Amino acid sequence: MHKLYHWKKNNKLSRSFFIKVVPIITCCLFLFFWLEKLIIINNYIQLELSQVFNDYSFYQKLSIIEVNGNKNLSEQDILAISGLHLNENLLTINLDKIKFNIMQDNRIKLAEVQRIWPNKIVVRIKEEEPFAVWVHDKRFFLINELGKIIYEEKERKLSNRYIAIFGEHANIELRNIYPSFVSASEHIKIRSAALISGRRWNIYTSTNVLILLPEYDPGKALKKAIEVLECKKYGAIKKIDLRLFPEKIFLQASSLDHNL
Repeated sequence: MHKLYHWKKNNKLSRSFFIKVVPIITCCLFLFFWLEKLIIINNYIQLELSQVFNDYSFYQKLSIIEVNGNKNLSEQDILAISGLHLNENLLTINLDKIKFNIMQDNRIKLAEVQRIWPNKIVVRIKEEEPFAVWVHDKRFFLINELGKIIYEEKERKLSNRYIAIFGEHANIELRNIYPSFVSASEHIKIRSAALISGRRWNIYTSTNVLILLPEYDPGKALKKAIEVLECKKYGAIKKIDLRLFPEKIFLQASSLDHNL
């Protein structure tokens, strides 16, 4: 009886052990089988991805740079300013930095940089358009309508294409008189303008007429000067003095002086 009890107990323990161990062994075998499969699949994926990247590596290199909108600046100028180089990795090119580099040049007003896959960068710019030449300390600076210096003219000679501006800080004060100059250009050609004592302007036309504008409301005074010039009854006028405008206007016509 005692032996039978031990046999049953051992048998029960054996079955319990078998029940616990077999699933573990089965899982291990299952995992081993699939682990081998996963390793094979992983190796295959790595091989394929490596092949794909190798095949695509050519297209990641910058091989085309297109520049649009340049008129006076050459494509080589833009590339030198931008810092772009062929055969760079297209993916890692910092477009914001390229745009920043371009915008540091005073000759450029606007810039846009676009990445186009698989191998191209497009740079679009708008150049500053000179409005006048500011003559200062015997140096000639091309400036825009707001007085921003675009670049220095090395030849140091005046051009008929632009108004010549004279005077200390005349480039800064230009923005205030600019609309009046543009409006007047429909009637007269302004050859040059001088800022006097930082307060008012003297204007010289292409017909050698000197117009002295007042400190206040120079735009309205300039319109009056154009009316006078277009009025034939005064004959050939050499000078229009509007410094006391609107109370008084002085005209110098040939050898005679007129009071209005």
